[in-house]
Amino acid sequence: MWRNITSDEGKSITARGVCWSTNQDLTIADNKTTNSSGVGIFVSYIIGLTPNTTYHLRAYATNSNGTGYGSAISFATKSSIGTITDIDGNYYTTVTIGTQVWMVENLKTTKYNDGTGIPLVTDNTVWCNLSTPGYCWYNNDETTYKNPYGALYNWHTVHTGKLCPSGWHVPTDSEWITLTSYFGGMNTADKLK
Repeated sequence: MWRNITSDEGKSITARGVCWSTNQDLTIADNKTTNSSGVGIFVSYIIGLTPNTTYHLRAYATNSNGTGYGSAISFATKSSIGTITDIDGNYYTTVTIGTQVWMVENLKTTKYNDGTGIPLVTDNTVWCNLSTPGYCWYNNDETTYKNPYGALYNWHTVHTGKLCPSGWHVPTDSEWITLTSYFGGMNTADKLK
């Protein structure tokens, strides 16, 4: 979750982060992250949450005047977390959001779900002019980018309908709208971050 501290009120911020609890009246006395100091955008990662539980979270910043808090948000953890494997043997975590089941990671397969290889394209000019299926790795660097970001597939690859593991598909526009609507629409869907 990313947050932004926009002002230090004239005193240097010595600590910032987010605090969370199942209690609505949360403070830094509850669970908290500490994400360096100063104003600006920061990212907090929260782990170890209990499944099927509603949590409340808000950003905080501490300076010599004390601790100030941002607006609280609420979210619920889900229990239906699973895994799926693609034809290459890559594992993906799945999660249920509303009535939909989503893969948590981006695809990184090099084969269609029928075992046919997808052509690897490493030349930028060829990629830009490609009129057949292909995939590549960001910066042509599989070692660095495969696991955190997955592969990049062109439209021709996606359009085959064989890219995802059997029983899965690339989401439609309608499915994306359902997902963002679950989180309150496009203006509040930043909860997905």
